[in-house]
Amino acid sequence: MKTFYKMALVLGLGESGQAAAELLGAEGTDVTVMDRAGEAALGERARKIRGDKIRVLAGAEKVPDEPFEVCIVSPGISLASPWLGEIQRRGIPFISELELGWSRRGKSRVVAVTGSNGKSTVVKWMAETLQRGGQRARPVGNYGEAVSRVVGQEKELDWLVLEVSSFQLETVREFRPDVGILLNINPNHLDRHGDLATYTAMKAR
Repeated sequence: MKTFYKMALVLGLGESGQAAAELLGAEGTDVTVMDRAGEAALGERARKIRGDKIRVLAGAEKVPDEPFEVCIVSPGISLASPWLGEIQRRGIPFISELELGWSRRGKSRVVAVTGSNGKSTVVKWMAETLQRGGQRARPVGNYGEAVSRVVGQEKELDWLVLEVSSFQLETVREFRPDVGILLNINPNHLDRHGDLATYTAMKAR
């Protein structure tokens, strides 16, 4: 469901965080972006998005005490993050950048591809196959641009072909692709997910 917000928090200013902040800012949301990296490390990315609707907190430690309606989580932020612990303590809903972009997909249908190996190859192949069949399709997510960036730029796509990681799936809530593909499961990212059963459960989302 497409929900508009007055005030939002974005955790992380990588590609996903930047895309989410720009999408929300364009919708009129007051956006705060937090990143542990300092101003020098964030560089041009931070300078580019700062404006009337977007503020960037470089070298951030604590979540600001403000009435955020939603928190957008970049893939690099794990569920074990103290930031997310504070967000949950305060009862602020949080979703992945993937889900934010998906909620703005309009009439585009969605194929989501996940698995331990081979995701990028399959996403590229599927997007090119759809394009050769006359469909307006874009590879997005971990392969290609962030979902939030693409849906903000192109309104008339037939298909979004998503490469989806377990990191992104940790924080989805309502995300439901039209077609979901699970390629394989191998022990991977156990340093973040803890064990194979938890990793498998994330992929199954």
